[in-house]
Amino acid sequence: MQRQDVSRISTKDRALLDEAARRMVEEAQAASNDRIFSATGFAREHISIVHQQLRCTNLAWALGHTKRIKRGDVVAIVGGSFSALMLAVSIAITEGAIIYIFEKERCLLHRFLDKGHRHLSPNLNSRYLGKRFDPAWSAPFFEPPIFKWRRGVASSVAHEWLHEFDRHRRKLPIFAFLNLEVSKRHIKPRVGGLTIDLRSRARPHLRTIDVDLLIDATGFGEEGNPHDVADYSYWESGHRLIYDHLPKSCDVLVSGCGDSGLIEAMHYAMSGFRHALVENFWPSGANLEARLDIGLEEAKLDDILQSPEVERYDGRVISEVCWWLDTWFRLENWQSANWSLRSGGAHNEPIFKAIEDILRPHLKAAFPRRDLARLDWDERETFVLDLPLKVQLQAREAVRPLADAAISRGIDALAGTIVVGKLLRVGELHKRIRPGVRLTLNGTTPTPYTRQLSTYNVWLMRVLMSFPNVRYRQGRISKVTADRNGRFSIAFDDGTTDVFDRVVTRYGPSSTKGRQTMWASRPRDSHAGSWLLTPVSYTVPTKDKNVYRRIYPAIDRVKSRLHEVETRQASPRADKLDKAMYERCLFLKPMIATSDDPIYRDPQSWLSAKLRKGKNPNYTENILREAAQYWSF
Repeated sequence: MQRQDVSRISTKDRALLDEAARRMVEEAQAASNDRIFSATGFAREHISIVHQQLRCTNLAWALGHTKRIKRGDVVAIVGGSFSALMLAVSIAITEGAIIYIFEKERCLLHRFLDKGHRHLSPNLNSRYLGKRFDPAWSAPFFEPPIFKWRRGVASSVAHEWLHEFDRHRRKLPIFAFLNLEVSKRHIKPRVGGLTIDLRSRARPHLRTIDVDLLIDATGFGEEGNPHDVADYSYWESGHRLIYDHLPKSCDVLVSGCGDSGLIEAMHYAMSGFRHALVENFWPSGANLEARLDIGLEEAKLDDILQSPEVERYDGRVISEVCWWLDTWFRLENWQSANWSLRSGGAHNEPIFKAIEDILRPHLKAAFPRRDLARLDWDERETFVLDLPLKVQLQAREAVRPLADAAISRGIDALAGTIVVGKLLRVGELHKRIRPGVRLTLNGTTPTPYTRQLSTYNVWLMRVLMSFPNVRYRQGRISKVTADRNGRFSIAFDDGTTDVFDRVVTRYGPSSTKGRQTMWASRPRDSHAGSWLLTPVSYTVPTKDKNVYRRIYPAIDRVKSRLHEVETRQASPRADKLDKAMYERCLFLKPMIATSDDPIYRDPQSWLSAKLRKGKNPNYTENILREAAQYWSF
C-alpha cells in the first residue's frame, strides 16, 4: 500500500489543504460549541448515502489535519446511521482515537434492516451522470476507501455494512452502546471537552463520561408531516399491499415532487412496480446522460445560485449578491452590445428586482443623498463587502421562490425535448397502468420538475408524466379534512378544493423537527458550495519529471492506515482489553473481581494513555457477554 507523500507538497498546495480543512471544520461545527459537529454539515440537500460517505471522509480528514482530533482522544458519535459507521471507522483508523457510538434503538442501521422493499443504489443520486452512464455498471461519483457497497434492497445493504463494520470494530477502539439515547440535555461543556451525563431517576448509578469531541450523526431530521396525514414517510411505505388493495376507481394525491414523491407516484401509477425497477427504465447507449447533464447545468441557474465569484470574496458575499453586483456591471458597460436584463432569460429581471428591493434601504443608508443608479463598481463592491450576512440571506429568501419557478420551467423545457417513445417502448409501458387509478402530483412549482430532483430522477419524472392517468396540480395545500367515508377534502391556497380517496405527502426532512434544531450551524452561505462534498487533492512529482501523481489525502490516508490495521499482528506481549468489560466499567463501578485491575478501574484513561504512546492492545470480547443482563443500560 502506497503511503501519502507529504514531504514533497508544495507550499502553495499545503496552504490550500490547510484552507480546505479549515473550511470543512467550520462547515460542520455547531454554533453553540466548537467541540460539537454535524456529520451532515447541516445540509438539506444531497443527502444520499454516497454523499454522506464523502462528507464523512472529508470531515474525518479535516478534524485530524487541523489537530482537532489527536491520538488517544475520545470522540462520541450520536446515532447509529451510515454516517456514524463511516465516521467511526475513518477516525479510529486514521487518528487512533477512541470512538463511542450511542444509538437509541436496539441495533445500528435499524431503519434499514427490515426494508426489503426499498432499493438503494450508489449511482442514482449524483448531480452529474457522466459519460456512458449505466445505473447497473457505472461507478458512483465517489468511491469511498471503506464501505464500498453494492446496489440492492435496503436490508441487504445494511447487513453488508454491519458485517464490514464489525470486522473493523474488532481491531479498533470502537465501542457501540445500544438502547441508549443521548440528547442535548445530556451534553454539558467542561474545560477542554464535553461531559455526557446519562444519569436519571431510573439510572442514578451511571458514571458520567468525558469526551473530547461530539459528532451528531442522527441524520437529517424527521420527515415533515404538516397536515398529519397517515402516509407521509418514505420509509414506512413501498410495500405492495399498500397499493394492491385500492378501490376500483380511485383518485390519489401525491404531494411533494422530490425523489421520494416521484418513487411513491410510480408505485401508484403502475401495477407491479418495484423500487428496483427504476434502473430498467434507463435507455443505455442513447446518449441521454449528456443531454441531461448539459441541459440541467443550464436550467439550474448556476450563474445566480452557484456563482464562482463567491471565492473571489472569500465567502463574504453570497452567490445571489455576487450575481447582482456583476449584473450592475453588465448594465453599465455592455449597453453598446445591446445587453439587457432579459438577455440572460425572462427570470433575470424579477430576480434582480427582488434583490434590489431588499438592498435598497441599506444602499440609501450607506449612500445618503446619492443617485443609487449612478454608483460606480467600486462603491457597490465596497457596499456588499460590508453588508451583514443576515441581510444577504434575506435577499436569498426573496429570490428562492422566483428561482425555483424558473428552474422548474427550465427543466420542464428540457424534458419536453426528450421523446420517451423514441427511447422506451411506451405502448408496453402504458399497459402496466394501474387500473382505475387517477394520480395527481402536487407541488408549489409551476411544473413537477424541481431543483431537488437528482439528474436520473428528472428522466424518471419525464417517463411518469407520459402516463395518461397522471397529471400535475400546482398549489400549496392549506388544509386536509377527512370525511366519514375515508375520503379527503384538500383545500389549496388559491381557494380551490379537490377530493381524493388517498393522500400521500413526501416533504422530506422537516426544518422544524429532529436534531437539526438541537445544534444549529453557524451562519454561512449554503449555496457557496459544500466544502465537505469537495474532494481535496494535490500533486507530487514522480521519477519522470514530466509526470505528476495526484494524491487525495482524505481517501489515501484511510487506505494506507487501513492496510496497517488489517495486517497488524496481535502481539502476545500486548495488553488484552476485553471490550465488554470496558463498556461495563465505563458506565458502572468495577465489580469486585476487577476493582484492583488498573485497566478496568478507569478503562478510558488507561486506553487513552496506551494509544497516545502508540501501543495498541489486543481487543477481546469474551468475558461478561453471557452476564450482560447485569449491566444493561
